[in-house]
Amino acid sequence: MKEASKETAGPKEGPPLDLAPGLKCAFSSRKTIRIGAGTTTKKQAVKTYWYGELAEGETFSMRRLNSSNLPSGKTTSVPREKALKAFFPEVERYHRLVEPAMRRLNKSLARADRHLRRGENFSAEMEYQKALDMDEENVRALFGLGQVYLRLNDHKRAAKVFKDLVALDATFEEQHKHLFNAFGIELRKAGLYAEAVEYYSRALEFSPKDDHLHFNKARSCFEQGDWQASVSGLAACLDLNPDCGPGLNLCRFMAGLGGDPEACAEQGKNPMPEGLLKDLEQLVARTLRTRQDPLAPGVEDPG
Repeated sequence: MKEASKETAGPKEGPPLDLAPGLKCAFSSRKTIRIGAGTTTKKQAVKTYWYGELAEGETFSMRRLNSSNLPSGKTTSVPREKALKAFFPEVERYHRLVEPAMRRLNKSLARADRHLRRGENFSAEMEYQKALDMDEENVRALFGLGQVYLRLNDHKRAAKVFKDLVALDATFEEQHKHLFNAFGIELRKAGLYAEAVEYYSRALEFSPKDDHLHFNKARSCFEQGDWQASVSGLAACLDLNPDCGPGLNLCRFMAGLGGDPEACAEQGKNPMPEGLLKDLEQLVARTLRTRQDPLAPGVEDPG
């Protein structure tokens, strides 16, 4: 058997590629692994298939191909020259297997999204499940399925989808930002505050300077009755964006509520500790000083 270390990978031995930005192709990589132990040890070449896109910045975005010939899982960025040395182009495989599989998946997702917009929850669920049968880590399908279950008040299955999403790094990639923010809002609106807080905390690991994520986490913490975490989240939000109107409004609302024991009791919350109330009042004052226009209404409420 030919050892992987003696094999080459790169376009010199494969079909010519048009290396213009926007290039999409399948690739393969090979490595040698040892199997067995002692005198029975053998070397075996393992081949892995990938899907790659060449971006404007001369970088390939690479994702592994699953058993359905679909790109799945986390995206890895590889400089062009390094990619052309490490990966062998599989042009015929891309046109014969990968491209048709991607079209089938996208059609299924488009049908599912259309059903979801129309409120046809059971039809949407069926189509999202079809997509997940092709790619069990498809972030768009998982988001959609989670929304279906939340709308059906099926919190048990929504929580299962939530756990699957939080476990995937791909969930929080930039391309999915509008999806994961919307799903977090739906978790909160469904009363799943602990899940929403965990979800936003995970999202902030990837986007620590997103003021909307900080705001939405703070709002979920407020619903939980966690004054300290809510004030901390609002401080992070307003430090990043003093013109965030919803953040400032929530600060003012919490300051009025937190100092009124009777109002807190009506909402099932403990009064805010006096020291924290002062911190909140200082945050409001500091934000008003730094806003470009203290009278501006701020950005639209993220939800």
